[in-house]
Amino acid sequence: MAEKAPKPIKLSGKAGEGPPPLAPIWQNAQLKELVLNDFGGLDEETDGEQAVNEQGFNAELCAGLRTAAFGPCLQSLDLSRNNIATFASDEVFRGCSGTSMTYLNLEGNRLTYLPASLLCLEGLQVLIASNNQLTSLPDVLLQTCEKLETLKCDSNLLTTLPGGPDPSTGAMSSVKTLSCAYNKLVELPAWVESVTALDASENSIRKFPFTGEKLKSLNLGGNPLSDNKLAKAVAESESKGIKAILAHLRGGVSKRTKKKASAAQEAADEDEEWPECLNRETVQVLLSKSCLQTRPYWRGIVVENVDFARVSLDDFLRLQLDLQKNRRQIGIGSHDLGGLSFPLQLMTVNAAAEPEVVFQPLFETESQPLQHWIRTRWPQDPNRANYAKMVDESNVAVLRSADDSILSVYPVSNCARTANIAASQNLLLEVSGVASLARCDEALIEMVNFLHRSQPEGLKFRRVQVTDFAGRHQPLRPSIDFFRALVE
Repeated sequence: MAEKAPKPIKLSGKAGEGPPPLAPIWQNAQLKELVLNDFGGLDEETDGEQAVNEQGFNAELCAGLRTAAFGPCLQSLDLSRNNIATFASDEVFRGCSGTSMTYLNLEGNRLTYLPASLLCLEGLQVLIASNNQLTSLPDVLLQTCEKLETLKCDSNLLTTLPGGPDPSTGAMSSVKTLSCAYNKLVELPAWVESVTALDASENSIRKFPFTGEKLKSLNLGGNPLSDNKLAKAVAESESKGIKAILAHLRGGVSKRTKKKASAAQEAADEDEEWPECLNRETVQVLLSKSCLQTRPYWRGIVVENVDFARVSLDDFLRLQLDLQKNRRQIGIGSHDLGGLSFPLQLMTVNAAAEPEVVFQPLFETESQPLQHWIRTRWPQDPNRANYAKMVDESNVAVLRSADDSILSVYPVSNCARTANIAASQNLLLEVSGVASLARCDEALIEMVNFLHRSQPEGLKFRRVQVTDFAGRHQPLRPSIDFFRALVE
C-alpha cells in the first residue's frame, strides 16, 4: 500500500497572538505544502517589527527552513503578511534548493530586497512579492529561475524589472503573467513582449514599444504615455476592453524597422569619440551558478596610474569603510593589480570538505585553511565575528584569481596579498552584495569619482566583463557616457 502524502500545514495568526512553536514543523520529512502567515503583529496596538523580533519568529523561521528535513520535498511555501523587514539569514531558502518548490508567496511583508538563496529555487513557477518595500528584484531572476511563469510584484518601490531573454532574437521568457502595478517603473524590459497577461498600471511608463502579439490581458492605466493614440485607447479600455489597444500596438512600427533603428543607433554611439580615460580592452570575470545563488551582485573596474602621493590612501580606505557599513548587503574590495591574474572567478568553495583551500586575510601574516578562519579565528575577532556568522562553510562565496589564490571571502575579508599600499599604482575595485546591482553601481561610481577628484589627470580605466555560467555577458558598467562626462 502506497504511503499517504502528509497533509499540508497551514497556520495563520490572529490579532494579539504570537506564532506557535515552529520546531515540530521542521521534522515533517515529506511535507509538500507549508503556510505560515499573518504573524506580523496584527494587533494595531503592537509595533509589528518589535513583535516579530521579540517572538523570535524570524530567526526561528530562517534557521528552521535552512535545516528542515522537508526541504527537498517542499513544493509550496506561503510566508505572506508576517511583517518581515529582512530575513535573519540570506540563506533562508537554501534548504529548499533544487526543482521541487514551485510556489513562493512573500506578499505583505516589509522586505527591501529578496535573499540571494531564492535563486536556488530553480523549479519556481510562481513568485508573489507584492506589497513590500522592494527597490529591486534580483537582476538574474529569470536566468536562474527559468521555469517562472507568474511574477507578481505590485505595490513596491521598483524602478526597473530584471533582465531576461530578448524575443527579437528568438529567445522567449517563461513568464506569462506579470503584475507590476503601483511601482516607479519608467520602462519595461524586452522580455515583456512574450507575456500573455500584463498589469503595469500606475507607474511612470511613457513608452510601450511592444506589438502585444501574445497579450490577452493588459492594464496600462495611470501611466503618462507619450503616444496619444495609445493613451486614448488605454483610457477607453475600461469600458471597451483591450481590442483597440492591441490593434494600435500591432499596427505600429514593425520589428524589422525597430531592429534597423536600434542597429543604426548603436553604430552612431560607437562612432562617437571614445573617452580618452577609458581603455577599449576589458578584463574578464567568470560568474559561477553557485555564486550567483549566494552573492549574486558584483561590479568591478580596473584603475591604472593611481598616484597615492596625490590621492590620500587613508581617505580612500575610509571611504570604503563608509560604503560597506553593512557588509551583508554591500562589500568593498580594493586590490593591488600586481597580486592577481585574470580571468578571475566568482565561485563558491566547500571549506569543510576542501582543507586544501587556504586564505590569508587582510592584516594577517599567515595563510591557513579557510575552514580554520571560519571556525576558529574569525569568531574571536570582534571586527569579523558578526560577518563570519553569515558564512555557510559548505558554500563560501569567494573571488578567485587565475592562479587559484583567493582574493576575497564574502562578506568577511579581502586578502593580505593584494592590500593597497602607498606604492600601489594599478587597482581592481570591486563591489559585491545581495541587495541589487544598482547599489553596487552606486558604490563603485563613488570610489571612481573620489579618485578622479583627487587626481583629475592621468587615471586610466578598464571595465570588467562579467560572464555568467551560461556564457551570457552582463552589460559593461559604468557606461561610456559616464566616462565622457568624467573628463569634460
